[in-house]
Amino acid sequence: MPSLKRDQVELTYELAGSGPPVLFIQGVGVTGEGWRPQVDALSKHDASGRLGELLHIPTLVLSAAHDRIAPPSQGRALAAAIPGSVYEEFAASSHGVAILDPAPVNDRLATFLRSAE
Repeated sequence: MPSLKRDQVELTYELAGSGPPVLFIQGVGVTGEGWRPQVDALSKHDASGRLGELLHIPTLVLSAAHDRIAPPSQGRALAAAIPGSVYEEFAASSHGVAILDPAPVNDRLATFLRSAE
């Protein structure tokens, strides 16, 4: 299986499907200056004009109601830009909900993935 390694983090992944790969990682353990390259790259890249291309890909956008880093307004805007997407918000959660309270997030993801089969 292919893998990527940076510092003390190794990510093993599997290629599946067709088309360009898509990979989303949240919470990879970087601190301090480790975030600077990511923030710099994100501030220079805007792919929002391509979100319509996700039309035929089942998409679930999850937000946390009390997230001040990625506020729900951004999640709603993202969902609105992806045709046919589903938006849901965890009412009692904040940033890092998938790490701090994984059970409801995992349950919702499992339900969504089963419905998309």
